[in-house]
Amino acid sequence: MPDAYSVLQQQRSVLLDQMAALERMERGRLSEQFLKGEKEGQPVTRGPYYVLQRRLGQQILKERVPLDRLPTVQADIQHHQEFQKLADRYAEITEEMTHLQDADPELKKKSSPTKPISSKKPKRS
Repeated sequence: MPDAYSVLQQQRSVLLDQMAALERMERGRLSEQFLKGEKEGQPVTRGPYYVLQRRLGQQILKERVPLDRLPTVQADIQHHQEFQKLADRYAEITEEMTHLQDADPELKKKSSPTKPISSKKPKRS
């Protein structure tokens, strides 16, 4: 039976695969805009117009989304929300693994990342 630490490692690996599978995403949120005006002296409301809003540093960027792109942008926003959930779960699992390592020093030895092998060729003198 696999130990708790190994199970967490496997869960974390699955999460990374799920994150990598999300090839498209868009940060932000969609809102509907309606414009009020007059036509032949009568008040009219035009819309809805869809606007993608997102933050870039201190700035809030707004971009009108054409109707033909609306389903794609909605899906991309949903993918980003899913990515955020997966990333939160990844952090939770990593914290659990950290606590297990702290409780069992032997796990630290088993799970220590190996030093990456350099692809550089040694210099000749």
